[in-house]
Amino acid sequence: IAAAHTARLLGNHYEIPTILVRNSLVIGAHPLMTQLYPGSALPYCAAQALKHEPMEIPEDGNQLRDMVTITDLGAAYRQLICETRPVCTAVNVCGSAMSLTQLGETICRIAHVPFQPVYAAALHPWRSRHWIMSREKITREFGWHPLQTIEDGVEEYVALARTLLS
Repeated sequence: IAAAHTARLLGNHYEIPTILVRNSLVIGAHPLMTQLYPGSALPYCAAQALKHEPMEIPEDGNQLRDMVTITDLGAAYRQLICETRPVCTAVNVCGSAMSLTQLGETICRIAHVPFQPVYAAALHPWRSRHWIMSREKITREFGWHPLQTIEDGVEEYVALARTLLS
């Protein structure tokens, strides 16, 4: 946050075009999806589904996660890099939100395996329940919007995960 604030201050002060980008959880077939990181529900759940194991879903599964495909993220970055107006702003690059239960169901449907959820009953009040962003500003100011759905990203990832797990 401090680096973003500093970049905006310097951009404004020295009239340097500066666009700060915050993206939601990135899904699809890309190298980082093979590693578990905070918010990595897709690789974790896909691995369980492809191994025909019950899918462990935290809490009650109703928590929402905002996701954007790697393809849409790349398109947004390309568009913003090519921006010629002298702007100094921050934008969110995000797709749409889906509950963890819906994500699990989607993974299983695409992988052609039964959805076998196992819910952790305890809610974690210290965690953010929903991770949702607004793309209103990037759409309004730059005309960008995602072209792919969460299902598109899940489909790409499941195809990648199958090759990694075989």
